[in-house]
Amino acid sequence: MRTPLRVLVATTAASLVLGSTSAVAVIGGQRDGDDHPNVGLILGTGPDDHLLVCTGTLIDPQTVLTAAHCVQPYLEGYGDFTYRVTFRNRVDVVDNFPAPLLDGIPGTPDPNPAYDPALFLGGEFTPKQFRRGSEQDIGLLHLAAPVTGITPARLVDTREVARFSLRRRPDVQQVGYGDNTDDGTFTGTPLMDGYRNRSLFPIKRLKGGTVFGDAKPLTRRGYYGIPAAGDSGSPFFMNDKVGAVFSWSTDDGSNLVAGVRLDAGPGRAFLESRGVIDD
Repeated sequence: MRTPLRVLVATTAASLVLGSTSAVAVIGGQRDGDDHPNVGLILGTGPDDHLLVCTGTLIDPQTVLTAAHCVQPYLEGYGDFTYRVTFRNRVDVVDNFPAPLLDGIPGTPDPNPAYDPALFLGGEFTPKQFRRGSEQDIGLLHLAAPVTGITPARLVDTREVARFSLRRRPDVQQVGYGDNTDDGTFTGTPLMDGYRNRSLFPIKRLKGGTVFGDAKPLTRRGYYGIPAAGDSGSPFFMNDKVGAVFSWSTDDGSNLVAGVRLDAGPGRAFLESRGVIDD
């Protein structure tokens, strides 16, 4: 990909784990515990023990919101993936990630048909083309059985993210699964521990259908954590509503965190087309 974005794991956004290689999620984040029980871990399994680790949000008893690249694997020749979701706040892990989540709920993938998976293959896309195309990076998992005992998350209303961004402190709470580091800093060894973690950062700007966050936890007092691989598809909570879905972040020093907006643009259009929201 001829772009200075250096999107992590095809880069961070891809969240694909080949042959059980470790994936990093909220680096330098905090344990979420049971604060967001409607945020779950998505595990996709393919041939030859290929695993895909992502995060999603329960938005009705049988629907999980996530990123398109989480439910439309882009590796040619690896066949179909099967999916399960669990909402435990900690998933037992052995050697990074185990066999499929046997106690998870099966789900049927439903990616945005306008999303181009080649964006995460490292093709001949310019930064402008990549950013515009990633606005379509939204998808759903339709669960085989309803989830009970968990209240689904609420989604923002039309233009609500735009209004939220004008606040004095437009802080985003992102929640996802993965490891921290062995010493709790950004320089330690990544350890996959299976906890649901969270980060906190301010909105930097809105552009088209994308929310850009400013994740510089080492230089911004009061903020913490950087979402990365394994967090793909995770929610950006704005107050108590989901305002965006995490798509990608950079590792070039700019610390940009990008999410697909749910209040306007392609993200909202997809949800309307699936009957998830009705404006």
